[in-house]
Amino acid sequence: ALQKAFDKNQLQRAQSPDTPEHFVQSEVTLYEHVHAWQAVAAGNVKLLYPCLLQEETNHPSVADFFMQLASQHENVDLATAVWSVWVEWLDPSLLLDRATQVVVEPVVDLARFLLQHVAGLLESIGRLQNNNSNNNNSQSTNNDLQETDEVGQGVGDILTLIESLSEIDSTLTVLSSETTLRHPQNQTTVAQQLTQ
Repeated sequence: ALQKAFDKNQLQRAQSPDTPEHFVQSEVTLYEHVHAWQAVAAGNVKLLYPCLLQEETNHPSVADFFMQLASQHENVDLATAVWSVWVEWLDPSLLLDRATQVVVEPVVDLARFLLQHVAGLLESIGRLQNNNSNNNNSQSTNNDLQETDEVGQGVGDILTLIESLSEIDSTLTVLSSETTLRHPQNQTTVAQQLTQ
């Protein structure tokens, strides 16, 4: 459904690039589909997170698709929505199973994926800020102020993601050193784990 919503939006944008009213509804639908993915973080992370990284024939994984959407879609609000979903997915509180306090590997896998795209995160901050500066060069309206808030939220979410990755890394480092102290034969560093 997400891919279909994206394809419809792109088709409508291509057909009427200068007439937003022709593609605004498909954009709202796409925005709603993106936000629906936040619920994955509230579900069974061990079962659902592997689906985020699973590629299908002729289709990228959901995680890849979200990175593409955040970095390439013309609507900055969609990019902001994507970063908001990533913040939910990589909430550091999801790293350890609440009952067993064991590391939830699919969360580590998703963190590894995002670490491979840190350059894209930083580029997105620049993209959001550039879009904001371009809007601020024109006469200011209420819509511009709302878009500035959206851009600020997007930048804030990207910074939160970087902080979350750092916290996940710190937690894994502590757990790794505790394991090494108890079991010296298991001396894999966190950096090695994250790059595997």
